[in-house]
Amino acid sequence: MAEDGSGYVARFYEAEGRAADVAWTGPVKAAGAELCDMVERPAGVARVVDGQVQFRIEPWQIITIRVKP
Repeated sequence: MAEDGSGYVARFYEAEGRAADVAWTGPVKAAGAELCDMVERPAGVARVVDGQVQFRIEPWQIITIRVKP
């Protein structure tokens, strides 16, 4: 659950040193999603297609996404 109660937060870490395109389906189908910084401040819009959050992660990067069901 997000700290402010508006959806839930998922955090991703790329641990193999290779960029990758990610298509993630969480426990609840996403109606919307946004990229956040580590303290959950908005940092951009994440793409949602048919309830699945899609984004690119770079080598060693940590990505935080707030998902709105």
